[in-house]
Amino acid sequence: MNISELSIKRPVTIIMCMLIVVVFGAVSFMRIPMDLMPSMDLPMAIVSTTYSGVGPEEVENFVTKNVESAMATVNNMKSIRSQTSEGTSIVMVEFTDGTDMNFATLQMREKLDLIKNYLPDGVENPMVLKLDPNMLPVAQVGVSSEKGDAVELKEFVEDTIKARIERLEGVASVQVSGGAEREIKVEVDPARMAGYGVPFSQVINILQMENINQPGGSVEYGSKELIVKSKGEFSSVEDIKNIPITMPGGRVIYIRDLANVQDSVKTQSTYTRMNGKDSVGISVQKQTTANTVKVVNLVKQEINKIKSENPGINISIVFDQGMYIEKSIGSVASNALVGAVLAIIILFIFLKNFRTTLIIAIAIPVSIISTFILMFLSNTSLNIISMGGLALGVGMMVDSSIVVLENIFRHRQSGETVINAAIKGAKEVGGAIIASTLTTVVVFVPIIFTEGMAAEIFKEMALTVTFSLLASLVVALTVVPMLSSKMLKISSNDKEKKSILNKIFDGWGRLFDRVDEVYRKILKTVLRRRAVTALVVITVFILSIAAVPLIGIEFIPETDQGQFIVNISLAEGTNIENTNEIANRVEEIIASVPEVEKIFVSVGGSSEMGISTSSESNIASIDTTLVALNQRKRSTANIVEEVREQVKNIPGANIEVSNISMSMGGMGGSPISIEISGYDLDQLKAISWEVEEKVKGVEGTREIQSSVSKGRPEAHIYVDRDKASQYGINTMMVASAVRSALEGQVATRYRVGGDEIDVRIQFPQNEAKTFEQLKSINISAPNGANLALSDVVKIELKEGPVSITRNNQTRLVTVTSNLYGRDVGSATSELMEAVGEIPLPEGYSLTFAGQNKQIEDSFTSLGLALLLSIVLIYMVMAAQFESLLQPFIIMFSVPIAFSGAAIGLLLTGRTFNVAAFIGIIMLSGIVVNNAIILIDYINQLRRGGLGKDEAIIKGGPTRLRPIMMTTLTTVLGMIPLAIGIGEGSEIQSPLATVIVFGLSLSTLVTLLIVPVVYSLLDDLHNRIRGRKRKGERPSIA
Repeated sequence: MNISELSIKRPVTIIMCMLIVVVFGAVSFMRIPMDLMPSMDLPMAIVSTTYSGVGPEEVENFVTKNVESAMATVNNMKSIRSQTSEGTSIVMVEFTDGTDMNFATLQMREKLDLIKNYLPDGVENPMVLKLDPNMLPVAQVGVSSEKGDAVELKEFVEDTIKARIERLEGVASVQVSGGAEREIKVEVDPARMAGYGVPFSQVINILQMENINQPGGSVEYGSKELIVKSKGEFSSVEDIKNIPITMPGGRVIYIRDLANVQDSVKTQSTYTRMNGKDSVGISVQKQTTANTVKVVNLVKQEINKIKSENPGINISIVFDQGMYIEKSIGSVASNALVGAVLAIIILFIFLKNFRTTLIIAIAIPVSIISTFILMFLSNTSLNIISMGGLALGVGMMVDSSIVVLENIFRHRQSGETVINAAIKGAKEVGGAIIASTLTTVVVFVPIIFTEGMAAEIFKEMALTVTFSLLASLVVALTVVPMLSSKMLKISSNDKEKKSILNKIFDGWGRLFDRVDEVYRKILKTVLRRRAVTALVVITVFILSIAAVPLIGIEFIPETDQGQFIVNISLAEGTNIENTNEIANRVEEIIASVPEVEKIFVSVGGSSEMGISTSSESNIASIDTTLVALNQRKRSTANIVEEVREQVKNIPGANIEVSNISMSMGGMGGSPISIEISGYDLDQLKAISWEVEEKVKGVEGTREIQSSVSKGRPEAHIYVDRDKASQYGINTMMVASAVRSALEGQVATRYRVGGDEIDVRIQFPQNEAKTFEQLKSINISAPNGANLALSDVVKIELKEGPVSITRNNQTRLVTVTSNLYGRDVGSATSELMEAVGEIPLPEGYSLTFAGQNKQIEDSFTSLGLALLLSIVLIYMVMAAQFESLLQPFIIMFSVPIAFSGAAIGLLLTGRTFNVAAFIGIIMLSGIVVNNAIILIDYINQLRRGGLGKDEAIIKGGPTRLRPIMMTTLTTVLGMIPLAIGIGEGSEIQSPLATVIVFGLSLSTLVTLLIVPVVYSLLDDLHNRIRGRKRKGERPSIA
């Protein structure tokens, strides 16, 4: 007794099992985390080291090189890349795939401990961090106030909003940017200080010594013990003004005599605006394992509560990853639903029986719900990739049920009892559908074991499709036969009914009978002209392969997320006011675009992957959110191109406009990235300029950037030690005097209302801010003399590098470019020819990185996966047919499927990318299913006594209906995905396009070429064996 017969005889057991699946499936669905992309364990970590106030070249020599040497000894290290800028060293270490990153980071810390003593004084402890895509913010919030008090707004954000959001479940951290911060400024008068003979350092020491609360022990007071405390902390600004300073002669002066003390704000290093209003920015990061949608929804709820409690505060979410996730997954789910409905309609049209359609309608949700259980048990999240796999599986998961149901239906039409029809029908095709499901499933086994970014992205899709197909196979072998034995009914009065629906069915029946007859005639013709048929098919294959060079190539399709970012950089050293003025002009241009909904401006500072890398006055960024996709006619890429055209003529600024795509958060790299390696920085600059000119000459390139920018102007101060020693002045005293004059110094902190406020001593803001005033900075000598800075130093103007990049301990310069209206493959090919003309000195090399490198690595890995998949498919079929030759016959349908895929990509204008490659791998397992069903039935007929040609001519038309039904349900189920409607559809559409066109062409050709190849190889086999008698039983082995 097989499983189908058991399910027919135990219907209550099967129904209870179905209900158990439904209950556990519903619970699993509610507990599966929801995210934008699959959880990726990237084999990368960074070492971040701070060496404040030191130039890039010094940081490179004293910090970066030492850290790189230590990291080079870590196990499984693949490559080392570093970026050194003023005061900062970031070393990125890439490991081989499969490395345990927890152990790797532990070993990195151990290696860093060994070199800490070799690092200069003043270097902060290196920090090791795993590179995690979840470090990216899930929400960006802008806060403004109608009152206009910037200090109160910043305090409210820090004390209330930040604290309340950080308490929410799933929130890892909240970062605040922009706004004004309170500070007590003690602006000392240099002339008065010189007149009284009070040095800058003495004022600092007095403030530090006076602002103190110190426990003094305890004393007895009667029968009690008193705690003694010395109380001296400042309680008001007046306390600071009235601090006395005792002069050497006994005279007492006060801080107010030397300085102007005021309750003010810190000098702003960043400006933030939201929709034109000054605001404070809030960036929310979630915990690695937290549900993104749930976290964002909790943040929204808390923000709404805060807004209702504080009417004068305006809070707006500028960036919301949760909303895009919900829209994207909702779009995929609706496409899957449409596909399922289309599949059910096809079944209804073919079988013209409501009860059979209802059986399939029950089988689909049971299969889907079963998939959710397996997803939960395997820790697979609901994301754009896994849901895409489920949507792709909807069209395929009904195939097995259709084959079983159609065969049961055929036996029922022939007059057998419902029980016998169910048992016999399921038993006849059981082996075939197991083989066809396994051939589809085994193609994903190599994907699971592939390495690189493509494997990280699509591993969950492979698991989801596998789960859905295995669940649908179990349903087809158990639920469908059981339901058929109870529900299937063939009405003898159907022909007498004259309803409109039956008229349509009658018309469809006559049409299909005609198609069946035409196919029978064509099949007889091709069997007579086998050589001509084979030649035509080969010609079609060659022509389609010739079209491959016309198809563009890219890594991952760019998604329309409805967001773009404008990065603005001015000349190094530009003050923040000038940068803000340029940002205002760009902001006005963006605001004039009708599709723009929100604009968030940040002037000063930059970050990578949520890690702050610098805070510079010459840079700004503008995050722009567009209205929903269904509310605009233009794509984000088109709007980005319009903004590029409008901002390119703004003088004095380098402005880059980029589409924010969820495709790996940009981890694929720039579309064009050319790396030049060597040792001399000046030589690398010269080569990079030549490369930039070549890139500019390629059509479609936009925003060409070099990692080597014009050096930042620097004033280098050299102390004349001979002169300085005459006054008792050393280099440290000079450096402290310069820093105090330019930046001031935080002497102490003023505590009020639970907050600590910096007390900064500085010279007046209009002092020491020009180069000429720099020379006249006053230095107080230990012997009481007051000197100008120029008396003891020499000042030279120089340019220093902004940042230095190294790869595998060699200096590196990168030239990057975005693309518009051009695919990566063709642009890279053209560039390779162009830059090949550049003569390179000995010791210098030029390589293409970025997306081109990702394409090469991923395609190589997936190419191997495809070959392994084909081998596994052959092995499964060989085991099914107990033959080494018959699977070879079936494999002839695979090359034709590849031809259809190429034609489909060419006709739709889509590129060949990682998603399309995954589609090719899936296609190789799907297309053989039709041939398996056909060959399996032909073998059954021949075992029943029919000759070869008779079995082919009878088997082909008999299996035409189930083949057409399974093909149409799969194709129609994927058409919504192939069309690419809704958010996030850009990733699934190339994959679905490949399957739709490949399966369609393969099915048409399979119905003809497989019987022809079967006939040819059978004759060849018989000829070899010497068996030429007509009508002999099957002999292929």
